[in-house]
Amino acid sequence: MKASQMFRGVKPVLGGIAMRAQFRQEEAYEDALAHVIARRAGIPPIKLGFEDAREQPAEAPPPPLAIEEFRVTGEEEGVRGLERLFCPLGSRAFHQAQYERTRPMLFRGPRERFHHLVSWEALTDLIYNRNLSQSQLQVVQDSNYVPDHLYSYLGYRFGSRSHAPWHGTVNPQRFEAFVRNGASVILNSVHTIHEPARALISEIESSVATYAGVNLYASWRATPCFSTHWDDHDVYIIQVRGQKVWRLWGEVRRQPLGRDVEPNDVAPAHPVWTGTLDEGDVLYIPRGWWHSAHVAEENDGRGTIHLTLTPHYLKGTDLLRWLEARVASHEGLRRNVPLFANDESLRDFLLEFRKVVDAALVEAGEGALAHDLQRSWQALAPGQFLERIEPWRSEAWEELELSIRGWEQARVRVGPGEGVFGLRANGQEFELDARCRSLIESLLERGPIRVGEFLELAAASFERKFATDFAVELIKVGAAIATAKNGA
Repeated sequence: MKASQMFRGVKPVLGGIAMRAQFRQEEAYEDALAHVIARRAGIPPIKLGFEDAREQPAEAPPPPLAIEEFRVTGEEEGVRGLERLFCPLGSRAFHQAQYERTRPMLFRGPRERFHHLVSWEALTDLIYNRNLSQSQLQVVQDSNYVPDHLYSYLGYRFGSRSHAPWHGTVNPQRFEAFVRNGASVILNSVHTIHEPARALISEIESSVATYAGVNLYASWRATPCFSTHWDDHDVYIIQVRGQKVWRLWGEVRRQPLGRDVEPNDVAPAHPVWTGTLDEGDVLYIPRGWWHSAHVAEENDGRGTIHLTLTPHYLKGTDLLRWLEARVASHEGLRRNVPLFANDESLRDFLLEFRKVVDAALVEAGEGALAHDLQRSWQALAPGQFLERIEPWRSEAWEELELSIRGWEQARVRVGPGEGVFGLRANGQEFELDARCRSLIESLLERGPIRVGEFLELAAASFERKFATDFAVELIKVGAAIATAKNGA
């Protein structure tokens, strides 16, 4: 028996939760230390650890996973938001099924279902004509990011055009050389630079009052973009162009978080499902499921485009942030925790803390949580520049569309005083005279409406000049927006 054999393992003690990168730093430290020790001993690098040296039996492949598959025959009338992706299931049925048992689902649809989102011509424009930064346009080769200076123009040449000084412009010759040799192209947050993707995200966000993002991936070779990995958010894979083979490897740590108390860095040994996504298909991959993707060998050289859509669903740990605001409203709980006072003081503090949290959780179950999410949500929809910066002075004023910003989740409430009501919309709360409530409700009920039509509806109770002035004031204070359908 040796003293060194008494030590079976070591890991850091966390005072809370840690980012995934912090767990990787611990592993990198162990690898670096092992390399130093090996160099001093004059032996090849070793993996440092207190692992059982006894030979372990080989892990048997798990049984194949039977993914629930649904067939989308067409776009049902009235279906919008996330339901476009997982119809024929409704939103409540889908999320209830996932809450009861988290698992992947596959929704196959008509080939042309997502063609409007990205064309090959649009991809070319996004890459070459937008002068994107490296954080938004990325090239990945064998799981490694290619530095942008390797596929950008090299500074200024005599007699050449000047490029934007903050980052280089893509050099097509170099860029396409990487792509032809197996690199994949990623456009992060493509909804911020491409209108069809922005419209999709805007519709999804407004339907569930949560934020979402979408990235674009384009590949031509059978070389995988990334190795097998998991994401700390749910992912909807939207196959827009071409085909791609996906492998699911299952879970190791159930419901892992990006900021967690345990690492989740060892992938399963065998995939549990392999399938091909065709144009029009959507694959739902829950958070924490290990996965990989590649172009099939028989399609090597044939391009594929897919979007990864990631709604930022509220997690249990996010609920603590909501509770924090409730706790912070109580003076007694804003004090320092009496850890170094007597035991009775600490017990009293924790008892008061528990009462506040219990009451807040009851309110959350009665709708306060959903209500607060709705009132704080801000729509992605941008403004619109018209010929007239004051649209009410435009000759086409009555043909413009008037809408409350974030109207999909906007709500009115009674109070806070007599003869007053509140409009909560787009992350703001406006206090208005109760006599104009019917005007606000007409805008919320109908959504975007022609200014002329709004004035006609208001004519039953208000003079035309008052209704016009009221619409103008809504725009001036930022509660509403006037837009032209064709942007004219």
